[in-house]
Amino acid sequence: MLSSRSFGRTLDISPNNRLNIGLIGLGKQMTGHRTMLAGRPDVQIIGVCDVAGSRQELAKSEIEAAYAGQSGASTYKGCKTFEDFRELLAMPGLDAVVIATPDHWHSIIATAACRAGKDVYCEKPLVNTINEGRIIVDAVKQYGTVFQVGSQQRSEYTFRFAGQLARSGYLGDLKEIWVAVPQAAARVYNLPEEPIPPTLNWDFWCGPSPLVAYNAKIAPMGDPRNFGFPQWRDYFEFAGGGLTDWTPHHPNIAQWALGYDETGPTDILPPSQAGQLTWIWKNGVPMKAGMPYPGGNVAFVGTKGTAVAARGGFLKVTPDSLSTVVFRPDEDLLEVSTDHFGNWIDCIRTRRKPICPIEAGQRSATLGLLGNLALRFDRPIKWDPDHETLVGTPELLPLLSRTIREPWNLI
Repeated sequence: MLSSRSFGRTLDISPNNRLNIGLIGLGKQMTGHRTMLAGRPDVQIIGVCDVAGSRQELAKSEIEAAYAGQSGASTYKGCKTFEDFRELLAMPGLDAVVIATPDHWHSIIATAACRAGKDVYCEKPLVNTINEGRIIVDAVKQYGTVFQVGSQQRSEYTFRFAGQLARSGYLGDLKEIWVAVPQAAARVYNLPEEPIPPTLNWDFWCGPSPLVAYNAKIAPMGDPRNFGFPQWRDYFEFAGGGLTDWTPHHPNIAQWALGYDETGPTDILPPSQAGQLTWIWKNGVPMKAGMPYPGGNVAFVGTKGTAVAARGGFLKVTPDSLSTVVFRPDEDLLEVSTDHFGNWIDCIRTRRKPICPIEAGQRSATLGLLGNLALRFDRPIKWDPDHETLVGTPELLPLLSRTIREPWNLI
């Protein structure tokens, strides 16, 4: 049964009422999210889900301790645990979910959440294949889902200001864009087999991907705060490497500034041909993987000036006079957000599109996936962004999708 949010209907939640949310995937990224969300007065975490029982119990205990502390009660019980995301999605009263699983699960869980009538916050990169991204986009439109992609740099002032300078023409004609992203594709899984931890459902963890030998480097157990990010990102079976991990951040800002959230590049050139991995946007502007501007994550270079932005509040513009520009209300202004989760929650109440909606997330994930093709095969890739298909390389078309292991072909 679909919820009251389906097909764009208004959600009857007053600002004084909390939104009931569930968390899916309780690894390192979600640890920070759940701590923050448990402290927000506008949401209530009512369920958590992970294929590792130990992570379920850790999250449940800390969430309930936080709520007990807020209420002044000695104990609080009200957060349920699940191994199967479908059971969490069936919870009575659930309004929305946050998905922070490894990338290979995103498309299946996100699509199921849309069909269940839940609004969605999904970590980036949105998908492992271009075709699955289009499936999620279609589901969001069909079910009226408010869907935020976790490209949180759109909610940072420095990136928005630099992008707005480029968008509004203060930098003159754009000559090039630089983005700090790794120029390395993922590789085929090759880690040695280790004993599967007793609290982990390893078959479920692999899910739609091939069932490979367990290794703690890609799914370490214990408190996620005690180790770095797992290495599943490095293997094609589960992700696309550092490139696909970062294109939803820095190149996403370039995409936003250009107004290309619903289109993309036409050509992708490997380093052997262009000096560095390079995307050519529809307007002919090259976006280059690298950063010749010290301290920057994104650099817009125009005929009249340059704007460089980075995390941590870094912003450097030349000439200096551009740093004091006040944008006019009649300009084509980028949306303003200072709180990425807060923006999503506000949009759930108002049914507006969030600052990084599904199409934007799909298109920036596509940038990384196309870049991987150029790197893996050391060849230029021609892309038709309007029809989302490769041009002149029919032998590569199967790589726009993947074989999903049964029984997980749910989309």
